[in-house]
Amino acid sequence: MNRLPNFLTLAATFLFAVCTLAQSQNTANTLRLDTDKAVSVPLEHFNFLAGSWQGTGMGGQVEEIWTKASGGSLMGAFRLFDEDGTSFYEFIHILETDQGVVLQLKHFNPDLTGWEEKEDYVSFPLVKVEKNAAYFRGLTYRVPEPDRLEVYLALRRGGETQEVSFTFDRVSR
Repeated sequence: MNRLPNFLTLAATFLFAVCTLAQSQNTANTLRLDTDKAVSVPLEHFNFLAGSWQGTGMGGQVEEIWTKASGGSLMGAFRLFDEDGTSFYEFIHILETDQGVVLQLKHFNPDLTGWEEKEDYVSFPLVKVEKNAAYFRGLTYRVPEPDRLEVYLALRRGGETQEVSFTFDRVSR
């Protein structure tokens, strides 16, 4: 009697259970990472983000621009603006660290003064990937159609977690 297929089924079930237990629902469209280690995948997985995107979110117009994976990271930039001008910018990158794949960003005022201290940044460890989707802790990027990007951000305000959504259309690749 060959027990190898049973062993492989058991191993796959265990691996699925461990990965499932390492995450939980945060908001309707974002996940929490219930472990200290982020998921690791090749950075090329995130190339679905590459290009220039424009849309709406947080009560204004938004733009986000992403490069393809090269030099060990993906690089991105974001800005929120309205008829009165730019509200803020973000410089973003996705990279592989010793703890797995992480999205890190820094916020800047319109005059480019930083929100975070010089050495600090906001970090979103990778929780889960799907085809054309990436779930970071509290931040989800999803491309449900080739030219549409949905971003969901879990924000803590007044002791409550709220979800903010952004909808973008592709301007260029």
